Amino acid sequence: MSQRLPQMMKLTKELDQLLTTLIIPCVEKVDPAVRNAAFEALGCLCTCDLELAQQRLLLFVQAVQMDHTILQVTTAKILFDLVQLFGLPVVFDIFKISKSIRSS
Repeated sequence: MSQRLPQMMKLTKELDQLLTTLIIPCVEKVDPAVRNAAFEALGCLCTCDLELAQQRLLLFVQAVQMDHTILQVTTAKILFDLVQLFGLPVVFDIFKISKSIRSS
């Protein structure tokens, strides 16, 4: 599994621009259908970029825990995809880092 990590691509400038101008603002919208589409797009981008996945993992976890039902299902699928792609140790490392940041 760790052999695949160096081959992961980085987001192009165009995809990064799409992320910052369209996807992230839509994640913050009230409408569950809009947010669901934004989470799906964000999840797709996270499968291409480990660093982005690390940055947004807690957002997915929060949505699974306390968001609208359709968003919980979508983000659970995204989390499962990220664990399958990057491996469970990578995901656990992200949780350890975030816990240490919050407690300091």
